[in-house]
Amino acid sequence: ETQRRAREMSTLAEVGRDISSSLEATTVLEGIANHARELLSGDLSALFLPEQNGKIFRAIAAVGEEAEELRNDTILLGEGLLGSIALTKKAEIVNDTNNDPRALMITGTESVSDEHMLAIPLLANSELKGLMAVWRHGADNFFTEAELEFMNNLARQAVIAIQNTQLFEQTQHLLKQTEQRATELSILNNVSESMTRSLDVS
Repeated sequence: ETQRRAREMSTLAEVGRDISSSLEATTVLEGIANHARELLSGDLSALFLPEQNGKIFRAIAAVGEEAEELRNDTILLGEGLLGSIALTKKAEIVNDTNNDPRALMITGTESVSDEHMLAIPLLANSELKGLMAVWRHGADNFFTEAELEFMNNLARQAVIAIQNTQLFEQTQHLLKQTEQRATELSILNNVSESMTRSLDVS
């Protein structure tokens, strides 16, 4: 237990360093997905971001088995296990996905026995920023509450990474708007100067 906690703390510290050194959300989130898969011995790990005002979620980072299929699929709000978690905004351990009535197949994949999933909504206060999930297989390979706690800590780091990127993009957009406005004012000033220097309409 002590070794596990030490590994988790080391991972969280490493993720924190990644966040402080990069504003590229995809890079940081792929790192978080990798860490989650490795520490939780998962077969697949992914982070999803919302699109179309939160109606759809798409995997921006996915590592492990069937990662490509997951990237090409979409999660609809309220549909399937992940869609349900997005709707309720509550983390869940589902230790038998095949027998959960909400379960839907990822397009391009096949049903596998003894599949377990741990999924967490990425929340900034009450605003849903995305989803994070890890899958693994095995008859007795159940997820635990301790692993859920670790995923919650990783999820907080993921939210910080997403917010940093969004803030940077907003700042860049404002800078572009300011530059465009300055250019427009410069043009108007040049026109005004021309008008005061000449009475020739042409």
